[in-house]
Amino acid sequence: MSEINLRRLALEVMTGVWEHGRYLSPTLDGIFDRYGDIDRRGRAFLTRLCFGTEEKLIFLDEVIGSYSSTPIKKMRPAMRGIMRLSVYQIFFMDSVPDHAIVSEAVSLAKKKGLFNLSGFVNGVLRSILRDGRDHEAALKRLIDKKSGDDDYETSVRYSIPEWMIRLWRNDYGDSICKEICEGFMSPSPLTFWTNTDPVEIKKTDSPNGSVKELEGFLEGGFYVMDESSMQPVFMAGIKPGDVVLDVCAAPGGKSLLAARLGGVVESRDISDDKISLIEENIKRLRMEDKVSAKKWDATVDDPSCHKKYDVVIADLPCSGLGIIAKKPEIRYRVKAEDIDALRDIQRNILDTVYDYVKPGGRLVFSTCTINLRENDQNAGDFLKRHTDYKMEEKKQILPKAGECDGFFVTVMKRD
Repeated sequence: MSEINLRRLALEVMTGVWEHGRYLSPTLDGIFDRYGDIDRRGRAFLTRLCFGTEEKLIFLDEVIGSYSSTPIKKMRPAMRGIMRLSVYQIFFMDSVPDHAIVSEAVSLAKKKGLFNLSGFVNGVLRSILRDGRDHEAALKRLIDKKSGDDDYETSVRYSIPEWMIRLWRNDYGDSICKEICEGFMSPSPLTFWTNTDPVEIKKTDSPNGSVKELEGFLEGGFYVMDESSMQPVFMAGIKPGDVVLDVCAAPGGKSLLAARLGGVVESRDISDDKISLIEENIKRLRMEDKVSAKKWDATVDDPSCHKKYDVVIADLPCSGLGIIAKKPEIRYRVKAEDIDALRDIQRNILDTVYDYVKPGGRLVFSTCTINLRENDQNAGDFLKRHTDYKMEEKKQILPKAGECDGFFVTVMKRD
């Protein structure tokens, strides 16, 4: 398949992400499923172009805005997408020639019916190219225009919204804030636990395509899961025969890992779609005798569960700011005002499920975010409200480029 068709597919994928709120990874998987003839090189090109453009979006929009008389937000969706994808190629895909970037962008604009704007595409891209394809030089030009604005500089350098920069600086200080931003620069390798006894954790390069194509996946030989995300289960101290409840379980990875470690697990979530996803994974890993799935709203008390479980896993809805490397679109969708609402949901669920734990049992509260309001503060407030619990272990994992996602885990034991 030619690169021009790949660029058209990239535009289709990213239009779905930017204009219709879709998530990048499953949208790209859907393209690979539809176009099975895309070879390995083509898949690599398309994956890099889509993920790279999303990861660098703030920088790209700032560059485009500095050359275009039309603000990026006022461009037609197709034009906005073409410009972003093209400017990403200019600064981050050195192997693509200048003429190919411009000519393919102009051709794609015409195919999208933007004939009267093809000259605009040509002019803006050529102007950017005349100033050079050096990313650091372009970054310096942008920063120099707002000299002394540290939040802006960090935001445009790492393509992280300024409010997040301020949040992490307040929580952790300047140095760790920078480490967090650098931790999102590249996703961790594909990590999985083996469906064997004993469990093994293995890592491999991420495939150019769906994980379903990996050998052994359909047969249930392993479950793909970031190593950070496994920690709530490993830290829970599950023993063979322990009765375990996973209250916000979809897609089921923690439930299945708990069962692999010897637990007898009930896996719950709020909707039929989520339960179907859990059941699909239970069946794939052939764990029907170890894990059951049930539809239940975790904010609603279930009296039949009181003091029933040795371990309750509460991996709760959160802002997801620890997994930006894998889901780069999160950084643009989560808003500052969402944090308190999510914290309240977490608090509500914890206050509902706390009495499901047996005396001597453990409540494991975890999130895939890295801000203190959702994590440390919520755990501390819970212990003040429920004095029959004591903190046993706490771990804040910060994202590390090419290694792991950010995650928070606290294990609280009931007297």
